[in-house]
Formats: sequence, C-alpha cells, structure tokens
Amino acid sequence: VGGGSPPPCRSPRLVSHRGFDQDERSAPSAASFAALFDSGVSSFDIDLFWPAQGTAGGSQLFVGHPPTLRALWKLPADLPDTPLAELRAAAGGAGALLSLDELLSLLRARSWAARPQQP
Repeated sequence: VGGGSPPPCRSPRLVSHRGFDQDERSAPSAASFAALFDSGVSSFDIDLFWPAQGTAGGSQLFVGHPPTLRALWKLPADLPDTPLAELRAAAGGAGALLSLDELLSLLRARSWAARPQQP
C-alpha cells in the first residue's frame, strides 16, 4: 500500500532437530552428522548425556536422546545410571556411541566454525 520498497528477501535458514534423518530406530553417528553438514544445514540441536558417574568414561559427554536410546538399546536403567561399558555393549561397540569430543572433532575437520553465518 505505501509505495515503499519491499522488505529484503533472505534465504531461509536450514535447521535440523536431533541430527539428520534421525528417527526412533537409530542412534546419532558420525556418518549421520557428516550427512547433516553436507546437506547445508546451518543450525542443529543435540541431546547430551553422561553415563553413570564413577565408571570409566563417566565424565565424558555423549550425543543422543536418552529416552530414545534407552528404548532402542532395551536398557533396564536410564542412560545416566548405566556404566559406559554397558552402553557401548548395548550400542554395538565403541564406535556406535558418539561422544561430544568426536562430534566436535568432526565439526573442526569440516571447518564448521569457520562457515559464515546467515543473517
């Protein structure tokens, strides 16, 4: 109505919830996050959890939605109450459980932090 210029047009931001192509039947993995980054997603959220404290690896954070992983791996206790060795066994080995450190290494390797942010 007022004859002014139209508002500036921006490209939409691509945002992902719980990683790329995650569902109730899979755990987050380095491969799923690599696919997320390759798809051009500019923002994402993750859930983090600690395994049972006082066990080897108990101070390390891991990536995953605890209720989903508990159901997927058929664990009798919540993830924070389960020792790391038991989580790894349920997940199918050490590589099947993604640590926050591993995810951050993947981000650094792909220069995620150096990407220009969309306004």
